[in-house]
Amino acid sequence: MEEAHCDRTEFLSNYLSNADDIVLVPGSLGRIRSRFPNNPKYDAKAVVANLTCKRADQHFKAYLKQHLPKRLHYANNRRIEDIHLLVERKWHVARKVPEGKRHCGFAGDHGYDNKINSMQTIFLGYGPTFKFKTKVPAFENIELYNVMCDLLGLKPAPNNGTHGSMNHLLRSPPHRATMPEEVSRPLSSALAPAGTDDLGCSCDDKVSTMTQHYSDTDFRHR
Repeated sequence: MEEAHCDRTEFLSNYLSNADDIVLVPGSLGRIRSRFPNNPKYDAKAVVANLTCKRADQHFKAYLKQHLPKRLHYANNRRIEDIHLLVERKWHVARKVPEGKRHCGFAGDHGYDNKINSMQTIFLGYGPTFKFKTKVPAFENIELYNVMCDLLGLKPAPNNGTHGSMNHLLRSPPHRATMPEEVSRPLSSALAPAGTDDLGCSCDDKVSTMTQHYSDTDFRHR
């Protein structure tokens, strides 16, 4: 959980002239889509451009979903909005300045970039399959899916986790990670043999001549 307050809010109406044409999921991670589906005038790239580097004290960064940091694993799904705002910690984003004075009903929030320490949580595993009194280094939540499948005896569907990376949590892990087999093997060399034509010269002769030259030079300098 991270400290947050209504006084630290960025309003998109201060950046966009057409803020009424968009739908914003507000808060610690802003998500934007067109208010009108299949609107031919809606241009996600133009919206991102209008939200990028407009103020020196801007507290969010706009991304098209395909340009989000790859570590977030959050792009390849039609349900994900076209535009995302990565908001600075302790800040929020909203579409318009509210009318009238309102009471701020929160003092903290979650959902910021998961690399921030305050976004981390704890994992407790208890049961016959888990090792007893074992403390492990921090890990990403995407690894838990494979662990749950191992506990239930299920084969995991393809996912972004690494199956077997959490084996150190389990007494007898059912899955043992192995190196994948080579897809393509090295090919035999197709290089042709060097030519054997007599060119009337020899590298050995040149080396011998150069050695004799340097020997004579050293003798003269003495």
